[in-house]
Amino acid sequence: AVASGEIDFVLTNTGHYIRLEAEKGITRLATLIAEEEGQPVRQFGGTILVLDDRHDLQSLADLRGQRLLAVKEDSLGGWLAGQAALRRAGVDPRKDLASLDFTGMPHDRVLDGLLNGRADAGIVRTGVLEAQLRAGDLPPDTLRVLEPREVAGFPFAHSTRLYPEWPFSRLAHTPDHLAEAVSIALLSLPADHPAARAGGYHGWSAPLSYASVHALLEDLGHPPYDRPVVIDLRAFWETRPEVLLGLLAGLLLLSGLAALYYRRLNARLSLEVEQRRAAEARLRSHEAQLAYQAGHDPLTGLPNRTLLHEQLNEAIEQAGDGNGLLAILFVDLDRFKTINDSLGHRVGDDLLQILGERLKTQFEARTVARIGGDEFIAIIDDVADHRELEGRARQLLALIAEPFAVGGWNDLQVGASIGIALFGEDATEAGNLITHADAAMYEAKDAGRNTFRFYRTALTDAANQRLETENRLRRALTHGEL
Repeated sequence: AVASGEIDFVLTNTGHYIRLEAEKGITRLATLIAEEEGQPVRQFGGTILVLDDRHDLQSLADLRGQRLLAVKEDSLGGWLAGQAALRRAGVDPRKDLASLDFTGMPHDRVLDGLLNGRADAGIVRTGVLEAQLRAGDLPPDTLRVLEPREVAGFPFAHSTRLYPEWPFSRLAHTPDHLAEAVSIALLSLPADHPAARAGGYHGWSAPLSYASVHALLEDLGHPPYDRPVVIDLRAFWETRPEVLLGLLAGLLLLSGLAALYYRRLNARLSLEVEQRRAAEARLRSHEAQLAYQAGHDPLTGLPNRTLLHEQLNEAIEQAGDGNGLLAILFVDLDRFKTINDSLGHRVGDDLLQILGERLKTQFEARTVARIGGDEFIAIIDDVADHRELEGRARQLLALIAEPFAVGGWNDLQVGASIGIALFGEDATEAGNLITHADAAMYEAKDAGRNTFRFYRTALTDAANQRLETENRLRRALTHGEL
């Protein structure tokens, strides 16, 4: 398809991209940001696995003379990265192994072969082991990672170097204005966009450097670095033997000097590259951590007030589609101060963490945020009418009322009061919606707590009247008018 020009863009795996870049002249526009275990991941590598009870296998060098399974000969994570790691450990996979077999896709076949005794070790892409464990398809403590590496911000165990994720590329004939428009659209795609959720990824970043992949494929002699150089020595020998002998002598001398110089230069450059990569990895990890902290509550991991306003404004912009009501549920725990005062703030924090996890995993909402203390806000945009919204409010009250096991208590319970404000009916601006939902919450508390109330205009009128009365009393006290 690329060669015939039938397409304008191509998304393909990292190793295949390098080959298309060299042979067909495609150019990357963006790099895929995967989403693994709830965090963005821009790199991947290989994981070399052995059975946990193989105590004789503790390092990559121990695989000499063993049986090895890999995925495919052109799989970067499932073979090439592991092949390079073995070579760096002094093991030539083509000579030093008892056997080398390829299972084909998917990567799970390698794990099955290990468990069935077909091999002593296996190579898969990073994340495959963790996915099997999460799905319950692999018992814990069955397999372990050989010589695991640690990279800040990377969530998976791995045995090889890490390489950039899949690139999104343009062909040479693709119009510049179209390529620019697509690049802008990809780079501005938020993580919660329907396209990102449907694709199962976090988003896109500016194209990363793929120099490490070029170096890997060139070192292994893998396409596009597999073309041999042919020199016709017989023709030189038959016509000018003295020239060939002189050239050979000079080449031997130069090669000796060059090898010595290159060895020293390569050692220095390798050290600099590793230091630079480590610094860049730390910087990217720090930037990602700062971005996450800026929009999330440190105790519960829920969105904070700043991120809540961004997502509420986005929901308001989309509310005109007519898919249902857009509502704000302002939640305040009932008598939470009593728990802090009697059991201590540590128990209160533990309760809030458990509640935050419940809200994230068990309550369906566009966003659930903690805006401070024992106050939470939920944005709901998928209900058809008031009756369905009331059902969701009751569900939220029941979820909060479930017993908590904290501070030595197995059945500690709290209640909540909920105030509800509707976009369009009560307000059209994010700040006013939250203010009105807050007022309705206080009416729910006045009604006996552990219930919910919808906002009414009379609540704002009453609040304004109370504020005016208070201000007049203060002025009366100041001027001695009482």
